[in-house]
Amino acid sequence: MTHSYDFAGVSEKLFVIEQLQAASREYCRNAGICQGSYPYGHNAWNDYEHKIKRIVSGYMIEIAAKVRILQDSMAGQIRPSIFERADKYAVENIPLGEVHSGGFKLNVRESCNKTIHATHVELGWVTRNRKSLSAYTHWSGAVNLYGSKSAKPWHLELDATAWCISIDTYLDHVLSSAATDGIHIR
Repeated sequence: MTHSYDFAGVSEKLFVIEQLQAASREYCRNAGICQGSYPYGHNAWNDYEHKIKRIVSGYMIEIAAKVRILQDSMAGQIRPSIFERADKYAVENIPLGEVHSGGFKLNVRESCNKTIHATHVELGWVTRNRKSLSAYTHWSGAVNLYGSKSAKPWHLELDATAWCISIDTYLDHVLSSAATDGIHIR
């Protein structure tokens, strides 16, 4: 028997990431949170940026690790074609993100690998109404992951919402296909 995956918890964390991205614009606008708003708004911006990055990074690492453990630990029990079909289906019409450098194919497995092995992470931010008193900065949903493999640097910009939808689709396909084959994963 392998690890217990708690896929209900994974689904919940995917939902939270999507909701954080969807709510960021409205929240930051209403709270007047703006990057570079010195001297009074600086602490509000830093607090918001640190909180959201900590949640998004932590959840993405946990989700990515569970997906990779599932792939590796169940490889002998679940047919490889199930994983391949799930990966293809999960990214078929969803632009996961953009590979800026590194020359790798972006799929579910590689997005999880890059999430786990990133040595530097930056969230993407958008500032609106920059020249007015109602300026605000919100999370765009971009998650920039940087690292290196074999001394070659890579940079992947993931779209958090697309990534969440892809991971959810991938897991749904793998788990339902495995269940059809009589394999029940918890």
